[in-house]
Amino acid sequence: MTKSQSALANWLSGRREQWKRLAVLVGKRCDQRDDNPDEVREIVTGFEALARDLSMARDNLADTQVVRHLEVLFAQAHETVYRKAHSPWQDLLRLYREEIPALVGGKLRGAILATVAIFLGTLAVGWLLVSLNPELAGLFASEATINKVQQGELWTDDLLNVVPSSVLSLALLTNNIVVGGYLRLHGPI
Repeated sequence: MTKSQSALANWLSGRREQWKRLAVLVGKRCDQRDDNPDEVREIVTGFEALARDLSMARDNLADTQVVRHLEVLFAQAHETVYRKAHSPWQDLLRLYREEIPALVGGKLRGAILATVAIFLGTLAVGWLLVSLNPELAGLFASEATINKVQQGELWTDDLLNVVPSSVLSLALLTNNIVVGGYLRLHGPI
């Protein structure tokens, strides 16, 4: 083995672990959207080193399996480094266009249908009971509220006069999101 071949073999063996690490990072970046600054920096640094390595390998090992492997890795790393930045608006659009319908249509369909059935069933039973026994309405509402409803006024009229409906709906939505997030993290209360 000549001196240059020995040096080339040492160079190859010394760089192989860095190429493997870069391949792992590039593969990992394709599967996630989070930007870990340390990994991004490592990918960019590894990509620059890989470009030099590929140039050297093409000069000294033309048309070998090592060169082909490095070219594939270079193409993958190039795509990762120079990919278009993702937009939060595109992520939100994808959420509403693809992910939520897939979740609702798939995994949650049965739970949603059961919830709607329970809601409609209890609504029908409540309406029937209050229709047959109007005094039962006192269990759910105050006397003043019942009188307002009998006069044709809604209990929500006072709420809408104090707070604009857009602010009220936003407050209700925010409350529901916070409660849903708490329940998701901590389970039922």
